[in-house]
Amino acid sequence: MASTMDSVDAKPSLVEISARTWLLRVRLPGHSFGSVNAYLLDSDDGAVLIDVPWGTPDTYAELLAQVRAAGVEPAALRYVLLTHHHDDHAGAAGLLQSEYGVRVAMHAAEWRALRARFEDGGGFAHVLQQWLSRVGADPAGAEFALRQYAEIASRTRPVRPDVVLADDEVVSFGGRRIRVVHAPGHTPGHTCYLDEDLRLLFSGDHVFASRRANATSRPYAPERPLKEYWASTERLLALEPAVVLPGHDDPFDDLAARMRVLRAVYDEKRSEVTQLATTRSTAWQIAARMRRRRAWSELDGNARLAATGEAEAYLLDALDAEMVTATKGRPVLWQTTSGVSG
Repeated sequence: MASTMDSVDAKPSLVEISARTWLLRVRLPGHSFGSVNAYLLDSDDGAVLIDVPWGTPDTYAELLAQVRAAGVEPAALRYVLLTHHHDDHAGAAGLLQSEYGVRVAMHAAEWRALRARFEDGGGFAHVLQQWLSRVGADPAGAEFALRQYAEIASRTRPVRPDVVLADDEVVSFGGRRIRVVHAPGHTPGHTCYLDEDLRLLFSGDHVFASRRANATSRPYAPERPLKEYWASTERLLALEPAVVLPGHDDPFDDLAARMRVLRAVYDEKRSEVTQLATTRSTAWQIAARMRRRRAWSELDGNARLAATGEAEAYLLDALDAEMVTATKGRPVLWQTTSGVSG
């Protein structure tokens, strides 16, 4: 079975996954997915949320309404467990912390990334500009990226973790045991959570039911996003979850089958970027020439940045495999190694 649910649009916002476990699908207007999945885990000794939406008034109000619709009062929430620091998964955590005293928990590496991105007094903008220069973004792309950063920052409310999580520790409440699984790739501190009794894997942005893997090169990403992504994948496969509950899209129940599909995509994409680097090119130029459903000219600024981050991640893997070479300085120019056809 490909999915435990029908299409996203055919289902209500609040879905009971199993006893006292709900999917809360909260709308994110203008986001590429259109919504984010938060998960509510209840018990006789309080409840836990895994991820939250933006910290904007409408999305926060919708989150609280869905929590109450599940029969849980926000004051009964003990923890918010964050898979990663991005605004569509952590933006409202500070509001729950300040308004209801909910304890916020995240991996130590993710806390460092959150501080660097939102609390460094403009340092992230400098790092972002360096990345844009490295990949060879055009002026319009660079201007969009800086505007987007300001918008993203406005959707994230101030937060400090009450609990800094470490890999393999267990969060226990009301008889439920949630294991912390550090799974870097999408971000350095990306964390999945395993309900040990129900074998539910809350996978954040590591894997989706239908979209490609989301390990790309960008500011404060892992040094080798795809290498770390696939190492994390092996750990997740070893857990043998019964159901995978992603941060977007529908739940599904065969992680191994999904990862086989994504592995084939990985092989194809690494070969493609290698072939596209026959002439010395920037990551931006290579991204513009990669095969996709829509032409580069039809992509908005966000899609172009994402495509470029994806291209650079594959180029870095190809570099490690000695399939391409890279120049020093900015922009970096990539070229296929002599004799390598992909």
